[in-house]
Amino acid sequence: MTTCNDGGAYQCNMGVTLTGGSGGVAEKYVTAKVQPIFTNDMTVFPSPNVESVYYSVGSSLTFTCTGTVGSDKKPHTWCYKRVTDQGYTGYSTAADINQNDNGLIQSGCNYQRTSTLTYNVTNEDTNTTFMCEPFTGTVCGSNPASLITYKSIRRYSPGRTTGGQGDTGDKTTTTASTCVPSIYDVTPWIVVAVIFIMATVVLSTTVAFLCRKVLEYKERLHQSVNYEVVNRGFSRNDEHVYNTTDNYEIPQI
Repeated sequence: MTTCNDGGAYQCNMGVTLTGGSGGVAEKYVTAKVQPIFTNDMTVFPSPNVESVYYSVGSSLTFTCTGTVGSDKKPHTWCYKRVTDQGYTGYSTAADINQNDNGLIQSGCNYQRTSTLTYNVTNEDTNTTFMCEPFTGTVCGSNPASLITYKSIRRYSPGRTTGGQGDTGDKTTTTASTCVPSIYDVTPWIVVAVIFIMATVVLSTTVAFLCRKVLEYKERLHQSVNYEVVNRGFSRNDEHVYNTTDNYEIPQI
């Protein structure tokens, strides 16, 4: 039965003797270790401070990456890519990275590490994506996709829009434009305008309908009054009241 202490390098030697007396030794080396098994989503602090999307140039950001790093306790590899870059480049300023060696947490034969990257936003960060993964040496993106995490940022400049933001690294497609309002800035106003127009149309239709009904009611009322007056005129009887004390002469026929 193997234990966590069984990890390491193993050497196998095999002696070979050929017919005729000559011979030699064949050597084979095998390294046994526990590989990383997960990396959590990367986080960044603080949140964007302009329109909940952009960062002001000069803002200090802290990226945090947490995940297993294997039984050999290797550090995380940090890389970045700007919108004009063809691929990811290893982050070269070691002073900005804290691998938190004293904060390693053991889980079985594996170790979990939390490392941070401190970064100040610059004018070049129209859309910059940061990558974190278990140790690779020099090549970024060598681990399986499940062990790689990304976070993108955008800088803000007044009067100028910047590229899109996404947290999926290469899966995010971005564009940059100059002096053209971003669709994210215009869309809310379009929605408000459409709602206002629809409300105006509904209100106008309702008022017109009510006015028409009032006019119809007044016309029916007018016709009803005229009809009653005419009927009363036709049905009226001229009556003469005779008193018993009056004398009347009835003409002889």
